[in-house]
Order: sequence, then C-alpha cells, then structure tokens
Amino acid sequence: VPAAKTATASTRRRSALPLMVDLVHSTTGKSSGRRPIDADLVFTATGRSANTGGEEDALGLRACGAKLAKNGDVLVDSRLRATDRIYAAGDVIGAPQLASTGLAQAESAVDAMFTAELLPAAPRRSWGATAPMGGEEEDMASTGAAAADCSPEALLADAARYPVGIWTIPEVAFVGLTAEAARAPPHNMEVVEGIGRYSASIRGHVHAVGTSSEGEYLRGGAGLASSRGFTPFTGQALKIVATRTAPHTVVGVHIFGEDACELIHLGQTLVQGKRTLTDTLSLIFTAVTYHELFQIAARDALSSIASLDWTKLYRRLAAAEAAEGPRFGVEAARAELEGLGASPAEARAAAKVLFANDGRIVSEDIFVARAARTMAPLNLVA
Repeated sequence: VPAAKTATASTRRRSALPLMVDLVHSTTGKSSGRRPIDADLVFTATGRSANTGGEEDALGLRACGAKLAKNGDVLVDSRLRATDRIYAAGDVIGAPQLASTGLAQAESAVDAMFTAELLPAAPRRSWGATAPMGGEEEDMASTGAAAADCSPEALLADAARYPVGIWTIPEVAFVGLTAEAARAPPHNMEVVEGIGRYSASIRGHVHAVGTSSEGEYLRGGAGLASSRGFTPFTGQALKIVATRTAPHTVVGVHIFGEDACELIHLGQTLVQGKRTLTDTLSLIFTAVTYHELFQIAARDALSSIASLDWTKLYRRLAAAEAAEGPRFGVEAARAELEGLGASPAEARAAAKVLFANDGRIVSEDIFVARAARTMAPLNLVA
C-alpha cells in the first residue's frame, strides 16, 4: 500500500508538469517556439530507425561496400542497390516508410535483380495537360521511366506517386499537392480549393449531421479561409486542389473522415491522370456513397473560380467608375465589358447587375453574389 501511495503521488507530480512542444513548420522549417499543450492523453509515433548496426556496423554492410546514413538507413541507388550484389527495400532505406511503398520497393528490387534496365519510359503529361477519361493507358502513367524507380528520393520527389492513409478515427488520407505546396516553388501554380463536406452528402446526412463529426460547416458565421491561403477542416470533409486556370486540373485530394483511406484511391486516379474538375463531374457513381463528395468538392471549386472571376471583373469596373466619376453609368459599363470581349447581351446583363436602382454601383460582395446567381461565367480577355 505505501508503495502504491508513493507511485500515485509521483504520478501526480509528473502530471502537474506542463507538456512543452516545439512546433516546426514542415515546409519552411521555422519554429513557432516552445508552448504548453493540455491533453488527457498524448500518443507519439516518431517513426522507425533502421536496425543496421549503426556505427559499429554489426551487420557488416560497410565491410561489403554499402553506405549508411547517420541514422542507420541503408543508402541505395535508383535500382535499390546498396552494392552490386546487395539490394535493400522498405523501412531500412528510410522515408516514406509506408507498407504500400515498402511492397512496391520490394517488387522493384526483385525486378532490378533480373532485368538489365529500368522499365521502358511511358510519356507523362504535364500538370496542365488533359485527356479524355477513356484515354490510352499510357496517359495514366504518373512518372514515365521513374515508374520503376522506387528509391526514397524518387518517391519523395513526387507527391502524386502514392497516397498516404492514416488509420485514425476518423481516418485521414491525402495524395498530391496541398494548396500551399502548389503555390510555392517549383510548381508556382495558381490554385483553388473545393470542399465536399460529409454533411452535404446523402450518406453523410445519416452519419454526420447532428453528430460531433459534423463540425462547424452548417453553422455559418465567419469564413473559414486561413491567412495562409487554405481552408481548414472543422468537420469531416474532402478537399480538392485544382488549377485556377482552365482546364482546372486536379493536383491534390485531401480527406478527413470516414472511409478516407478507401476513398483516396479515386483521388489518386484523378491526380495521377491529370484529370480536371469537369472530368470529376462527368463520373457517375453508385448512389448513396461517399464518392459523391468528389463532385460536391468539384462544384465548390468551380464556384470559387467563378467568384474569383467576378471579383476581378468588379474591381476592374470599379476602377473605371472611380476614374470617370458620375459619367460612368450603365452605358459606359457596357462599353467597358464589350471591350473586354463580352457579347452585347452579356455586357447588358452584367451592367444591369453592377448598378443599384439609384444608379450607383453595388458593393463587391453583392455584385459577385448576383452575377454568380444569374449569369454564366464570361470568357473575357485578361
């Protein structure tokens, strides 16, 4: 009993100490500084280290000519060779250290043992290229000649190469680029995001609405856009990242919710195949399944693109109104729109949406809402 009391007291003393963590941004490497975290339970999964004998070279790999990283990872080439006669695959060669990539590496290593060359190159379309959903098989190739290169460097260099699934409750899965990564070098893309909330799908109404997993989506209120340019998840949802300009290629899919680790494979097909938002909307899914989320997200992305286009147009017209003053009326707006490439009918409709009954132009948010509700997007010059 005394021992039990001592242990309890010791536990209380330990639990009274704050848990301090230093959060480091995965892309920039910048630290946010040490800060305390309050939690009932902390689970840490810090990855695996290769049991290769370390500096002592207990397995004799260095004696055979192999090289080891400081953490013990076996260094391999594009054919997964540590030496001419030693191949390595899986967790022992380092990140990404997934079961799926480990299996692919094992198969690639065996192929390399019995073939003189890597697999023949297959043409790869650029990020902006498109093809019909029923296109030839080589159009679906993600990396061409690198399809046989399963080295850590090759896998980590291509975010579209494999999906990641995290078996939490609810599940998390992703493939391709985030909005931040797409906008940053070397991609330098202009992208938008589309959100498919579980609570907006038919199946989600059964499993999400009215439960804690519904999140804040149906509550309205302030916008959810982050200052860093992406939309955070506050409930189970599927997010599509697509290029801002036509043909609106899907470059990333991110899912937080039930069955995410199963759903992500359609996202993988979309990203690797350079499919577009229109391609996604053309698919016909089995009714009452979570695959509906892909189309909800695609429509949301197209809606965001339309809103951005209307916002850009409004600001151009507002600048013209500020320059011309009272002389800028409906006729001047129509002339400006026709000069940008709108047809007379489109210019007339847009000018009507722009002005209030008192002859003054409406606010930006009112114009965007009216235009999106009453008009098809205009194909104007930049």
